[in-house]
Order: sequence, then C-alpha cells, then structure tokens
Amino acid sequence: MSKQPFEEHKVKELLREMPKVKDARSKEDIYLSVQKEITKKGRGIKGKVVPSLAIVAAVILLSVVSTRLLYNPVHNKDDVNREFTLDKSIAEDNVVTEPKTEMGANHSAMNNEEGIMEPKKSSVKNAVYEKDVQSHTAQSFGVETDHGIVVPITILSEKDEENNWFENYLKLEKMIPEHEWGFQDQFPINAKLSYDDKQQKLLYTFPSKEVVEKIGRSSDSETNFFRSLEYTFSGRVKEIEFKVSDGTVPQLPNYGTINSFEITEQTKRGYFLYEVKNTGKQLYVPSSSSFENISDAFLAMAEKQNSSINPIIPEEQAILVKNEKGILEVGFQPSISLDEIEERALQHLIEGILLTAKSFGYQQVQFDNLNFTNWNGWDFSNPVEVPYSANKFVFSPS
Repeated sequence: MSKQPFEEHKVKELLREMPKVKDARSKEDIYLSVQKEITKKGRGIKGKVVPSLAIVAAVILLSVVSTRLLYNPVHNKDDVNREFTLDKSIAEDNVVTEPKTEMGANHSAMNNEEGIMEPKKSSVKNAVYEKDVQSHTAQSFGVETDHGIVVPITILSEKDEENNWFENYLKLEKMIPEHEWGFQDQFPINAKLSYDDKQQKLLYTFPSKEVVEKIGRSSDSETNFFRSLEYTFSGRVKEIEFKVSDGTVPQLPNYGTINSFEITEQTKRGYFLYEVKNTGKQLYVPSSSSFENISDAFLAMAEKQNSSINPIIPEEQAILVKNEKGILEVGFQPSISLDEIEERALQHLIEGILLTAKSFGYQQVQFDNLNFTNWNGWDFSNPVEVPYSANKFVFSPS
C-alpha cells in the first residue's frame, strides 16, 4: 500500500464526497469477487502488487456511480411528475437503500425461491375496504380531537338490513364512546335532524340561540363544525338547511347568517398522520385544501404540517407517478424492502398513497419497486384496489 500513496489518497477523497452507501455483501465476499476477477484477467502477470484498499474502493465507487446513473431519485415536483420505467430485475440487484427502521424494530422475513423478501406476519389495516362494507353497516363521522383537529372515521357495526343509513346514523350518534376513543363530544348540540331522501336534503334545527353561540366561540370552532358535517354527510347529503327552534335563522359571529350549507365531496387531498392523545392510535387525516395534481400531494405528504399532523411518506423516499390507462402507477426510489422499514410505517405509507389516489379519482394503484410481492393481504404483483374510506372503528353496541 505504501508504494502508491497518491492513488489511495485520491480514492479516499472521492469516497468522502460520495453519498453513504450500504452493500449487503460481506467484506470477504467483496474481496473474493475482486480476487476472482484479478485471477481471470491477470494470469501470467507477475511481480505487480495491486493495493487491496484501492481495489475495494474502486469496486464500491463503480457500484455507486452505476447505481446513481440507473436510479436517480427525484425530489422536486417538476421531475416527480415525469413518466418512469422501473426494471424490476435491476431494482432487486442494484438499488442501494439506507435503513429506515423506526423504533428499533426488527422484522423477520423469509426468502422465497426468487430471492424476494416475504413476511411471516402482517399488520391490521386501518382503512375500510369494500369487503368490510359488504359484511357490516358502515357509517362515517367527523370527530374532533383534543388538539382541535377534525378527523374522518368510519364505524363498522353489525349489518342492519332494516334501517336506512340515516336511521343508522341517528342510532350510532348517541351510542359511540367518543371519550373512550380519544375524541371530544360530537358537538353536544342536541339538534333535531330530519332528512328528505328525494332531495338529499337535511334539515338541521338548533335547540336555542345559546347553542349556536357556543359553536361560534371561535373561528376555528365554526370551521370544525362545518368540516365535521362534511366528513359525516359527504356522499349522502347534498345540502343542509339550518334553523333555530324558534323559527329564526342561525347567526354565527364569524360566518354570519347560515341559511344553508352545501356538502361538497372533498377531492384531490393528500393524507397525513395524526396520533390520538392518550390512546396512541394513529389516524389518517386529509389535507385541509386540495392539490393541483397528485405529485404535489405526495411531495406535501413527506413534510410535517404542524405539531400534530405528521408526514406519511419518509423524507428520503421519492415517489414517481404515472397514469397508465386509468390506473395510477407508483414507483419508489429507492426501492423498499421489508427489513428496512418498520411494519406500521409501511402500512401507513401504502394506505396513505391508496387514500390519496382515491381522492384523485383513481380506483386502482399499481406499486412498483417493492422488493416483495405479498404483504398484509395485498398482492403487489397486481393493481391494488383503493379503500372505501379512512380510519376503521368497529363498534358493537351492547
């Protein structure tokens, strides 16, 4: 090694400037591989001693350069929207990823015949899917947390063939254990509600002006009231008409007179994570405003929104998107392996992407550049169906 200090010094300097990489092979495997190449190409050449450090460094350097040429992760919204091609054989052999393990969790996996990592266990899904709705009665609610954030939840209860959705809503509204689940009282308004099925119109009668004033205690309180109505009645009700029991029209300090409120579907939203205080349950929360395109939504989903709303996509994870015949194709750069991401974080990542895709009108998502094909009931070799809704709660009234 002392015969060529200049070359080694240059190699060391180059390595310092390169990003950190991880090679799954042991040092012995790398050395044997290099020695095999030397033997193959350098037979008959005697008296030349090649520095071991320089050889190993050169091999790693070539690996890094070739990897960066093949997979150059995109982290800005101009590049992330471009079309992409992901060669799965290249992805499995060449992509170098940094560990993203959270909470120090180690996840057991096994290799199948193709060398793809497969799990031995899986998580429970947080979202509601079509099969859940087929076997249960599903009712949506917008509930407020202790942080003053309104979260959409879907309650699954025993299948009820006799009552319609509105009758089921009135029954569940009085029974759900909001405090036990970590939420505030669902606006203890005691309003009287009636529903016109033909017009899809809801009549909302406040018991008194004092109750209306409580809703208007702040602009945030008023906003949360209307957002809760949107999450609860979206897809069921087109318009809500308000009045006070004495026949007057409600007046809110910030919104002013509220004769009626039109329920519009919340579309083109990105999804984030919120952890319920005291229970520790993590829920999906849609953005308060819409995005121009799904690429912008994914970029925002990698950023912390405030002290309570957390990102669902790891900061170092680039998402490439492509619309292929109405199916959203999502590619990960770098690729994702089961031993490099905490199980619950992976569940949130997949479901957050699926919910966001649904918000943009997609019915299916094809995931690419995953180093496994089956996990948690999903078959990633085929397009995955988007959920019915977010945040599943199962309730069995006694």
